[in-house]
Amino acid sequence: MATPLSSGPSRRHPRFLRSRRLRRLVSASSVAVLVAATLAFVAPLSSAANGAQAAQTFNVAVGHDIAAGSRHNPADYMNFLPGTISVHQGDSITFTGDFHTATALPLSVTDANAWIGTHARRLGQKYFFLAKDDEPGTLIFNPNVQYPNCDVTTACTYDGSKLVNSGGLGLGGPMKVTFTINVPAGKSFWVICLIHPQMQLRVHVVPDSQQVQTQTQIDAAVNKIVGAATARATSLWQKLQHQHSHVGKSGRRVVDAFAGFDTKRLELFGMFPRMIHVHRGQSVMWHFKDLRYEPHSVVFPAHLAQMISTGPPPMCEKPGGGDVPANPNFTCPAGSKGPIEIELDPRLLRGSGSHMVTPMDRLHNSGARGGFDVPIVRPYTLRFPVANARGFRYACGVHGVMMSGRVIVR
Repeated sequence: MATPLSSGPSRRHPRFLRSRRLRRLVSASSVAVLVAATLAFVAPLSSAANGAQAAQTFNVAVGHDIAAGSRHNPADYMNFLPGTISVHQGDSITFTGDFHTATALPLSVTDANAWIGTHARRLGQKYFFLAKDDEPGTLIFNPNVQYPNCDVTTACTYDGSKLVNSGGLGLGGPMKVTFTINVPAGKSFWVICLIHPQMQLRVHVVPDSQQVQTQTQIDAAVNKIVGAATARATSLWQKLQHQHSHVGKSGRRVVDAFAGFDTKRLELFGMFPRMIHVHRGQSVMWHFKDLRYEPHSVVFPAHLAQMISTGPPPMCEKPGGGDVPANPNFTCPAGSKGPIEIELDPRLLRGSGSHMVTPMDRLHNSGARGGFDVPIVRPYTLRFPVANARGFRYACGVHGVMMSGRVIVR
């Protein structure tokens, strides 16, 4: 289980919250579905090859943005596409993504999940995507995750002797990174996303005489997966718009709602249902227990959620201590130094407010809950004792108003 980060602010800064250029962390700115076609696919082989082959470059997507029936209904397919690939020594893989990393683990790592549990599962571990800042009570995006440890301006060389990290794709850096594979035939290794460690790619290095899939075959298989994912996301999005309720302890009906929704390999970025209708005195209970990729929160009013998700500006350190905002072009001003730190708003995790929403008392924050890194699954309940036909608009403090909804009280 991940440390519940109650020791400090949590993920997201819409910059963290996976930018997708629609959202921005902890994100990361980041889902996934389900295809009856398994993502750990091995594409059909190309025509027979005679002898050594010329080096090739294969394209692999790190996650995939999906419009669940509308561009206003964002979702993500949460894995590498494809999930398994065969290459020859000397071939290259170009990884393209947004608010993800492509991190090749050493050849000595045979169990990716075991490695994650030791190195990237909890606050304080070297590759957990958050780290404590030198300023008390502040969390930052972990520089070991955020920044590459190889030359991403050309091509990173992976020989299996050590971890090679792309850094945060799209997080103040490139959205495309190439790894050249200098590993002998007969070896296999893992590539994972340090921000979403459930996303994993298995790479098999095979002899030159052995046929491998072509890029055309890879693309065709990926298109099928994305098509099935889009259909599944669209159907699920529509179903989640139906309002349901249960009888609470008080004997009154309580409306059930969801702040985001995840299934295997699929993450939906929305408040469900988007429009909630209640009677005066009725309550709404938001659920988080199904979140497996990223945390979400419920914040009233929506503009406060947007402020929390945006977070402080990127910071640089002053030699004598303390921070100063980085320049708009993501460089440090004179008299300060990097690496540039991305801080999280302290309110991201910390809940606040009463459990009663009125026109005079609308400041309520569940704090980030759910997801891989914030294992807080209890629901969040608010009561609405005053009629408001225009409704109370709210949003996610992690992803901002890209995830918003409204509660109409009659």
